[in-house]
Amino acid sequence: MTATTLTGITRGADNSESNSIAATSVVSLQDTIDNLGLSTRNTDVATALTATGTTLTVDNTAGFETSGFIRINNEVMSYTGITATSFTGLTRAAGGTTAAAHAADAIVLQELTSTDDWVDEKDPALKIAYDISGQNFTLEGVPSIIGTSTQSKMFSFSAFGPGEGTKANAIGLNTLSNKTSSNIGGGAVLKAEPILFSGDQIAADTQRAYGVEVSYNNLTRKFSIASGSTGESIPANSAVGVGDGGQASSNIEIGRLAIVDGVATASAAGIGGTSALLGINATAAISTVTADTAGKGLQSTAATLTGKTSNEDLSEDFFLSTAAEETIFVVNVNDITAAITVPEGVYNGTSLATALQSRINQMEDNKGNTVNGVTVSYNTTSNSFTFTTGTTGLNLSLIHI
Repeated sequence: MTATTLTGITRGADNSESNSIAATSVVSLQDTIDNLGLSTRNTDVATALTATGTTLTVDNTAGFETSGFIRINNEVMSYTGITATSFTGLTRAAGGTTAAAHAADAIVLQELTSTDDWVDEKDPALKIAYDISGQNFTLEGVPSIIGTSTQSKMFSFSAFGPGEGTKANAIGLNTLSNKTSSNIGGGAVLKAEPILFSGDQIAADTQRAYGVEVSYNNLTRKFSIASGSTGESIPANSAVGVGDGGQASSNIEIGRLAIVDGVATASAAGIGGTSALLGINATAAISTVTADTAGKGLQSTAATLTGKTSNEDLSEDFFLSTAAEETIFVVNVNDITAAITVPEGVYNGTSLATALQSRINQMEDNKGNTVNGVTVSYNTTSNSFTFTTGTTGLNLSLIHI
């Protein structure tokens, strides 16, 4: 088109008539049936219809609504019933159109609006879950709602995200051109692609703490809060392994807030007062435990796993194939296991380390335990990977398989 013309026009679209158009006629935009969320049904007129006829005989009415609207050429008409070969109870010239005679073999068209109708919004036809091991969402059709024994009579379903191309969206659903399907029933589920949670970081690295544990004792009715590291305060150069900077003690403090009439109110200094909720006040003692003796020893170090030298030079680009299952890495951190899947594509040692680290740190188990602070690095000199936990202690383990 240009600023004042429409070019490449195809006349008589959607079974309308092609007529001459007078100057000053109004031109409006007509979207496509697919984009409007419509589907079509059509048949042919079997016996010519007069301009006043109220029953229309057609080849067949299969697929048409039992009552509704139909269009022949430029006339829209409503009907109240159907038989196998006719529309009955016609009201002519509906929607401001003009009644006209229609010859045999004219096309009868019905446009239907496609909608999503759930049986019960509190008991939906699809159940959505998150697979903590595969780090992907799953969708499962409920047979009692949309299965073959219901009015829907569905054997399978598909799910896809908007847009074009072949890439998955933020929750792992592919586009229409690359959609996946699943049967309904028998435990079958539709698996979305593995996803990476990539929201904005809400705290600087220096402000982040890993491995903090909060527990509550039902018998004593007390909370216990433990840091994710160990060690006592040691002056500079006063012990083997302690340098000029000394060693700070393992420590954790909770801001004390007074709760009055259900409102938390801090003191002017931000401390002091008593937390009626946690039972922590300004004089609460903080104990440190290192090894088997309270308050003694050097800080324990994080668990570290260093891989062997790779058979390939990982400083150069290499391709990981999904079909060959080269993108799957089984990782266990502190007894939390997941099958990490990185996207298919070209990597080097550094970019693969980054992809693994981000996915390892979103691992969790079915008890709510999570993995945080693990670092993965690639050493170009040794041509190997190193995995390090984000917490310290006696019982840490990190295994990469």
